[in-house]
Amino acid sequence: MTARPFSLRFIPIVFAVTFAVFALPATAQTMSAPPAGKATQDYLQHAGMGDLFEVQSSKLALDRTKSNDVKSFASMMIKDHTDSTKKLLDAAKSQKIDAAAPAKLDDAHQATYDRLQKDDAAAFDADYMKAQVSGHEDALTLHRAYAKDGENAAIKKVSADIVKTVEHHLDEAKKLSAKVSK
Repeated sequence: MTARPFSLRFIPIVFAVTFAVFALPATAQTMSAPPAGKATQDYLQHAGMGDLFEVQSSKLALDRTKSNDVKSFASMMIKDHTDSTKKLLDAAKSQKIDAAAPAKLDDAHQATYDRLQKDDAAAFDADYMKAQVSGHEDALTLHRAYAKDGENAAIKKVSADIVKTVEHHLDEAKKLSAKVSK
């Protein structure tokens, strides 16, 4: 019989632990919910960072490659990604959303850029094109998600237009990557 009163003493503790396990995550989620417009700000920041990397790495490609195909692709990247940044910033401005293009690459993009800078001539084209495929896969996921579920109609429209451009870039990047990797 002594075991029974002992186990009854633990009921409040079990209840408290159970409550904490199930109630605290819900409270934490509510408290950490992003303020209105945060998703759009995050989208614009990520899109801008992708564009900045594409432009900077493509300028590097124009200096480093001997391939006319890679030069042509890099020129297209510079033009199209400069344009997409401008379109997104114009749409943000029209919606009175405070946004700016990133001034410098984040650590992950900088590491890829640094690696490309250090590549010897023989490896550069293949590594640049691999980075383009990977970057455009990420960009496509980002733009498709915002075009589908974004919170701002004007920016969703621009994002949907950018999806078409990124799909084209990805197709071209894959073809050229296969060609220069041989």
